[in-house]
Amino acid sequence: MFDPAEHDRPGLKGQDPYKTYRAADLATVLAALRFYQEHGQGDPEARSPRIHHIATDHGRVISLNANGIDALCERLNVEGWDH
Repeated sequence: MFDPAEHDRPGLKGQDPYKTYRAADLATVLAALRFYQEHGQGDPEARSPRIHHIATDHGRVISLNANGIDALCERLNVEGWDH
């Protein structure tokens, strides 16, 4: 677990604190995407209005369907967040 206080210790100064928890962030986002997908949330009719607003950026974009979620998960698995 990321602890910001850890970065004040001698020997850690100057290190990127985000690299400490980037792998956990990516794993959590991937798990959340798969959970979203497994519960049919790729179908706009199956999601709550709140989730629909998040998925569509308040109507500004078309949300991902199950295939789009698969493609996003694949990109995150291959590329991670360093690209």
